[in-house]
Amino acid sequence: MKISSRQYAKLIYEEVSGLDENQVGGALEKIANLIKRNRDQKKMEQIAEKLEQLIKQRKGTLEAQVISAKPLEEIELEKVKADLAEKNRLESGRIELENIVEPEIKGGLIVKLENEIWDSSLRNKLHKVKVALIS
Repeated sequence: MKISSRQYAKLIYEEVSGLDENQVGGALEKIANLIKRNRDQKKMEQIAEKLEQLIKQRKGTLEAQVISAKPLEEIELEKVKADLAEKNRLESGRIELENIVEPEIKGGLIVKLENEIWDSSLRNKLHKVKVALIS
């Protein structure tokens, strides 16, 4: 039976939650043996990422990325945070925002939050115009 990285992360979270420090090692060893038995060691990095996301989600914290052609100023980042917080009914302090600079998007923003992407980049708009002209 195939187990996804997300399922492993959830298993780790549920098994370790509520245990004292002396019991955590034994629980993690059992899960590590399961991962080894299923030959899923290559998923370890993804499992760690999914576990981190799960912990933040349970704490009510969301991770987001904003991609821009040039670094955004603090006031612009705070505006993006506020918009995301409003859409997700959170305090803006519960959103961790990372600004990634990709000059090839030419302008505008791409915002990634969990499984959602909002693309208002100039590159995307130009692509849509090109497709419309071709068809």
